[in-house]
Amino acid sequence: QATMYQEDFEHERKDRKNLHGRLTQKEEELAIKEAELRCVRQQFEEELQTKNQQVKQYKRQVDAVKADLDKCQMELNQVTAVSSAMLNYRHLFKLLVFYESREEQSEKEHMKMWSA
Repeated sequence: QATMYQEDFEHERKDRKNLHGRLTQKEEELAIKEAELRCVRQQFEEELQTKNQQVKQYKRQVDAVKADLDKCQMELNQVTAVSSAMLNYRHLFKLLVFYESREEQSEKEHMKMWSA
């Protein structure tokens, strides 16, 4: 019976040693996976930071373009107002010329009537 206990003891010792070896291997694999994960996470965070900087730069560019558009719109409004005013003045000038010519024509007709 002592040999049986001895064999059981040896068998358990081998099992424990085997389990301990497998546990150590799994811990090493886990440590490798954790290191890989840290590396991937660091790369992701760096890429995210780069993308965030690009987004900020794009937003600044968009804001600058919007400001330029606003300025152009104001200038266009001014040009449109000036153009409209010029058309109004042109129309008024044509009316003035028309009425002056009518007035001259009327005076000529009036003079003809009095001279005849």
